[in-house]
Amino acid sequence: MAFKVPRLRPALLTLGLVYGLVGAAAAAIPPYEVRGVRGAAAVVLLTAIATLGYGGGVLGPARWKTVLLLVATVAASGLNVISPYTGLAFAFTLPWVAAVVVRLWSLVVVSLVGVAVTSVTLFLGGVPESTNFGITMGLLFTGAFAVAIEQVVAARRQTEIAARARAGEAVLAERQRLAREMHDLLAHTLSAQIVHLEGARLLMEHGDRQEQALQQVTRAVRLARDGLDETKRALEALRGDDLRVTDRLEMLAGEFRAVNDGQLALDIALEPESLAAEGRWAIVRTAQEALTNVRKHAAGASVAVRLRCVGTWCELEVTDSGGRPGDLADTGAGFGLTGMRERAELIGGSLLADRSGDGFRVRLRVPLGDPG
Repeated sequence: MAFKVPRLRPALLTLGLVYGLVGAAAAAIPPYEVRGVRGAAAVVLLTAIATLGYGGGVLGPARWKTVLLLVATVAASGLNVISPYTGLAFAFTLPWVAAVVVRLWSLVVVSLVGVAVTSVTLFLGGVPESTNFGITMGLLFTGAFAVAIEQVVAARRQTEIAARARAGEAVLAERQRLAREMHDLLAHTLSAQIVHLEGARLLMEHGDRQEQALQQVTRAVRLARDGLDETKRALEALRGDDLRVTDRLEMLAGEFRAVNDGQLALDIALEPESLAAEGRWAIVRTAQEALTNVRKHAAGASVAVRLRCVGTWCELEVTDSGGRPGDLADTGAGFGLTGMRERAELIGGSLLADRSGDGFRVRLRVPLGDPG
């Protein structure tokens, strides 16, 4: 994987061009003194080719970068035949350029070709074997170090990409969680209001029970205000660090008793202090949804709500005795149980919803502690 850093490219290009211009002028002098105009012209030509290949490798089309860098390598190495050591600056620089602009395999090819042709051209240029060997080892080390740096940078980029992906998933999960919170909260609050308002409408149709109808409307208004307060609390404390399950279940039980003909028995041993925020919200919202379903489909039923924590699990069970369909039986989209099950699975728990005698049972199990 190529490590592409746009800000480095102008600097690399400038470095190569400056070296090409200055190097060509300086390197042409000794060959001119020894071989005349042809020697100087050869140095200038090879330096120009190396410089153009260098610049094309930095800024050229992606598919040609490797070829252009190889052209620069061969041309720069050819300088060593005419004037020994002249092309070494390119030879030592090109592996680092390749590490920035091409993939790993291209970097290896450029480095190995640079080592081979530089060693051969130094030999042809009359450089002593010991010196040639030292330069060759230096080029090998430079190429290996460039490869190692490229791998480190590539690994870091992969880590950053993975971190951004995880952050995106976390944001999406938080949005989905907020959507579930709002759905459960509004479904519970609005359904209770509809029960009161529907009751008020039926009382007002008789014409002689105005006081009772007014009480129903007053209760609906109170539920609306409580729902608004609950929504604000859910938004302000979405992570649920201050949520006490026992308090919320008692509040839900009180609301249910106020609007339902049946009875509700609440059995809570202790506040599950070690339960994570997600688990606490899951328990409260599942209890809300289960009680809403009782009002819709089992009006007049007796309900038992039990919360127990044993071992590494906390279990909520809501059971009703069965009853008649309520006035709200046809309301809602039918996604309540699906939402509860998804909420439980997201935190490593499970949800069971099935018949229990003449009634219905909802059983939620969530893990204690931090699910992450």
